[in-house]
Amino acid sequence: MPRNDSSTSRLSPLLRTLLDLATQYGSMVLIVLLLFGLILAISGNDPIQSYKDILTSTLGSPYGFSEVIVTMTPMLITALAVALPSRIGLINVGDRAPGCQTGSHVELTLATNIDQPNPGWQSHCQGCDQHRNHSDNHF
Repeated sequence: MPRNDSSTSRLSPLLRTLLDLATQYGSMVLIVLLLFGLILAISGNDPIQSYKDILTSTLGSPYGFSEVIVTMTPMLITALAVALPSRIGLINVGDRAPGCQTGSHVELTLATNIDQPNPGWQSHCQGCDQHRNHSDNHF
């Protein structure tokens, strides 16, 4: 059996896959950084100084890092809301109605079960027997 001495054939399949992914994503990040640097240079700014400022303002202080996390969290949750269903073959069309319906149902259930003498939203239907008994949920 002939022996192949190339270094890539000696790598395990898992290590080869990880190396391929690192190369792929690393090249994408490098291309984006070069394109953004080109845009900065065309606009008259120093790309190297801009990258230094970005890194020191975001990773150089606890406040900057916390602001990155605060800004990044909604974007990550949105990305997960699209990525997870797509991995199992579902399509997220971005309809906010189910979330709004669930939220308004919870709010209405809580509002009708809280012991308040006269909530403001019920003042328009004082004569309505349906809303006098707060324990009845008519949903």
